[in-house]
Amino acid sequence: MGVLISDELKDDPKLDACATTPSAHLKVGSPPGPHILKVQLALERLRPTGPKIDDAEKRAMRYGPTTAAAVLNYKKTHVPPIINTAYQHDVDPICGQMTIKAMDADLNGTPLSDRDAVADRAHEASRAALRVALTHLRSLRTDINLLPSSSDPAFGAAMVNLLFKHKRNIAVLARRLVLTPDPNSQAFKDALAKVILLCERNLAQAKTIKVAGTTGFCAGHPGDHARTSASVPDPKTHLCEIFFTNDGLDLQRDVITHEYFHIQGLGDNSVTNTAQAFTNANTIAQIVALLADRFRQRNSDGGEPAVPPLPAP
Repeated sequence: MGVLISDELKDDPKLDACATTPSAHLKVGSPPGPHILKVQLALERLRPTGPKIDDAEKRAMRYGPTTAAAVLNYKKTHVPPIINTAYQHDVDPICGQMTIKAMDADLNGTPLSDRDAVADRAHEASRAALRVALTHLRSLRTDINLLPSSSDPAFGAAMVNLLFKHKRNIAVLARRLVLTPDPNSQAFKDALAKVILLCERNLAQAKTIKVAGTTGFCAGHPGDHARTSASVPDPKTHLCEIFFTNDGLDLQRDVITHEYFHIQGLGDNSVTNTAQAFTNANTIAQIVALLADRFRQRNSDGGEPAVPPLPAP
């Protein structure tokens, strides 16, 4: 059993070493690798308003200057600020023992007693996940549009590069939308455009949540995490008792995303083909989660494990 316990950081020997050994601290110039990408994605989740980590640094899994800036911001804004007072008077941009342990504790979800604060945190995390997912989806669309004609001799190499760069994005969309994983097909392009539009509309939705517990739309529905009615005045989404007593941070985040897709008219339907996938709120919500959480292999409620595993990151 390692030192770290959050889903995002646990079971990684290099991160466990960072948490226990000063020589394994992460900083600009540290060797790149998946452990650094985990830190970058954790920072984006913990501080969704930035500063932004450069996409090139994430693709290279490199601890570069924008990663250092994000670490510095996290340490400054942490309560209390992360400073080793034995030898420091101010924060630095190094991810060391205190920093990785603080991130791990934050990710693991120190319970909040204030239900309004829990709801606000989940809403903010939902918006952050949508922004990350849209970044990947728009990048995929751009790269598809830049492909040469299939008759062009350069097409083969360009397609190989695209398939490698977007291997997780393509796999997630193909599986969840019941598509052939051919990004140059019209069916894939049309589906990608629909997902982007749905996510953009979700992200643009004004905040419309109510801490309901066993009241409001939740009354008489003890098994529901939340309930939404698009046809009523705000707040349209009511968060139920289970949301606050049983759900983890990831599931709380994804419940908000899911419910906001209900506002767009998506339901809770079975999915056996692409057309049905676009009527199902959970399908699109889990696409968002799987694109935002680059190592995730199942839904946030523990269901629908990816078989075979999805590419990561």
